[in-house]
Amino acid sequence: EGGDVAYVETREGRYYFGGLSRSNQAGHGFVRSLINPDHYILIHSEGYHLDTVFTPIIGEENNLSGLIIARQALAPESIQALEKLGVRLIDIDLVDSSGTGKDLGCYAVNALVAPGVMVNSSKFFTPGVEEILSDMGIERFITPLTYFRYAGGSVHCLTNEIYGGCNPHG
Repeated sequence: EGGDVAYVETREGRYYFGGLSRSNQAGHGFVRSLINPDHYILIHSEGYHLDTVFTPIIGEENNLSGLIIARQALAPESIQALEKLGVRLIDIDLVDSSGTGKDLGCYAVNALVAPGVMVNSSKFFTPGVEEILSDMGIERFITPLTYFRYAGGSVHCLTNEIYGGCNPHG
């Protein structure tokens, strides 16, 4: 499931973040054997997909600059694994994720990222997050996806990330 994977290639190496909500360890292990990432982290969360609680931030210089996380929805051992990467962890409230109870979140965390760019469907309501992204030099693009949000999705759900070197003709 694409929503349970965040794969980024940076100048520091390739990072594979796999969610264990609706995907299993065996499936992630199989993908790992195919792409052989430099960094491989499996994340246990309360989100139904990883992209509802997590997104990487890629700096203008194509470096992993940070991670946006809904900390209260992640297992402690997953947070510890992310901390070991030595990048900034930016905490968001659940309003920027799926929400809580009957209060639907805005899914701002569900984003498409590229070097120096983040595309999502909403600004972050968690105080300070927009300012942090601006200070990091991240250019923001917001495209409203109101009706898609009601179905539990957002920008990352509508993307396929393709990296160089792919030859569809063999």
